[in-house]
Amino acid sequence: MDAAEKTRITRDIVTAVAAALAASACCLVPLALVSLGMSGAWVSRWSLLVPYRPAFALAALGMLGFALYREYRMTTAPACACDVAIGDRTRRLLLAAGSLATIGLLVSPYLFPRAVTRDVTQPATARLEEVVLGIEGMTCPVCVTTTQQALAQLPGVGEVEVTLDPPEAHVRFDTSRVSPRAFIDAVEGIGFSATVMDSAPGTVY
Repeated sequence: MDAAEKTRITRDIVTAVAAALAASACCLVPLALVSLGMSGAWVSRWSLLVPYRPAFALAALGMLGFALYREYRMTTAPACACDVAIGDRTRRLLLAAGSLATIGLLVSPYLFPRAVTRDVTQPATARLEEVVLGIEGMTCPVCVTTTQQALAQLPGVGEVEVTLDPPEAHVRFDTSRVSPRAFIDAVEGIGFSATVMDSAPGTVY
């Protein structure tokens, strides 16, 4: 097996990892940004990648398959004393690490819980009301966690429960500090849309 074939294996696995990163970026990047307290266009733009996630995932699996097939062919072919930049041991370690990284990135968005609840300490005298938001755009458990964090960071929020099925957010909040309008803005700031499905009588939004 010639040096070019060995180089192709490295190229294939690097491409597979890059495609897996692209497939998971629409979920993992917004979660990371929201965890850092960021919102707005920097976060919402990543949702534009959602329609392309299946294509990126298919490309990642395809390139990983090519890399594994080439490596299998190499192990059954006569030994080659080729002069290559990456040795056989290093290439195989790269292949193993790249395979784990590719699979890990593709499945990571589905390893998060499909429902998340978070309690936020509020003064004992706070008057808490509850509102139910319908969320559009969530596609995986990571989206649930991202939405929960975006809502929980708002001042006056006492408790947040977000579910993927049904796609809703139940928010208990201090009416003197925040209103449902702020919840809608927070959800839109991470690339989803929200509508008030149910709220306390007299709540302004």
